[in-house]
Amino acid sequence: MQANADEFDCLRVITGYSSGDFIKKVLSDFPNLNIELYLGMARQGVSIRDHEYYQFITQKGVAKVCYVTDKPMIHQKVMEFYNSRDRIGYVGSANFSFNGFFEQREIMTVADNNLDAVFQMAASQSMSCLDEQIEKVIPLVETAQTEDSSSTENHFGEQNDVHEEKPIEGESESSFGAGVQWQNLPYYRYDEYIDIPIIRKEVAPERAPINDDIPYLSLDGVKEYGAVLPPHQVFELNTASRVIEADTESKFGRSLRFHDVNMKELIAQKLQISADTLFTVENVGNVKLRVGRLREGPFYMELVKDNQKGEEKTF
Repeated sequence: MQANADEFDCLRVITGYSSGDFIKKVLSDFPNLNIELYLGMARQGVSIRDHEYYQFITQKGVAKVCYVTDKPMIHQKVMEFYNSRDRIGYVGSANFSFNGFFEQREIMTVADNNLDAVFQMAASQSMSCLDEQIEKVIPLVETAQTEDSSSTENHFGEQNDVHEEKPIEGESESSFGAGVQWQNLPYYRYDEYIDIPIIRKEVAPERAPINDDIPYLSLDGVKEYGAVLPPHQVFELNTASRVIEADTESKFGRSLRFHDVNMKELIAQKLQISADTLFTVENVGNVKLRVGRLREGPFYMELVKDNQKGEEKTF
C-alpha cells in the first residue's frame, strides 16, 4: 500500500469483505488516494454503521463504494493502482481489511493481464451504496454500539467484540487507526456471521426444533448460511466460557445440532426462564443464536436478544 500510494492517485478494489474503519484508515493514511471499492459478499449483510460511512465518503467524492448484488457473489481480492500514465494490479488471497493486511499471511501476485474486464464484470453486478433501492437488496445489520456498554453486556462477565471493530489499546474509537503502522496491528472481528432464530412466529411452538426432546435449530430461511457453517460436518463452537461440539450432518445439512449439551436448558438459563416451559415467541422474545467465524479460523457463538437498548448478548 505505502509504496504504490506514493506513485499513484487512484485505487480500485474488489474484495469479499471490508469495514468502514479500515477504509477510514486507508483514507487517513493516504489522503491523496481516490478509492473505488466493490464489496463482493455484501449480500450476506453490511453493518448499518459501515453502510452509513460508505454513503458518506461516496457522497463526499473521496471514494466510491458499490455492493455486488447479483449472484454469483465475488470472493476474491483484486487491487489496481493507477494514474493517467501507468497502472499496476495485484491479486491476493485475503480481504481488503485489517485481518487481510495485518493478521494473515497472504500470497499477493502482480497481475500481468489487463484488469479492466474484471472490474467491468464487478461493476455490472453491483449497485452504488447510494442507490435508493439498495436496502431492498442488501441486508443492513444492526451491530453492537460500543459507546453503550449496557447494550453489549456479556453475562459470562466478558465484553463481546463480535461484529464490531475493537479499538487499539490506548486509542478512542474516533481515532481508530490513527498513527498505526501497516504492520503488527492487533485486530479482531468476525468476517462472517449468521443469525439463527431460536423460535419462529410461523412455526407452532410444539413443532419448534428448540422444543424437541433433543433440542436443535433449523437453518431453513437463514440466508447464505452455507458460507459460514460447513455442511455435513462436525465442528466446535466457541463461547466466552466453553467449547460446544455441534454438527450439520442432518439431511440436506439444514439443521444445527449440539453434542453433550441441552441447548434449550442453556438458553433458558441465560434468559432466566424455566427450561421446562414450552418456548414461544411470547416468553422467549426476539432471540437468535449468532454463529460467526474469523476468516479460515474458529467458529464463535453467542445468544443475541433484541431489546429497546439494542442487542443484548450472552454466551
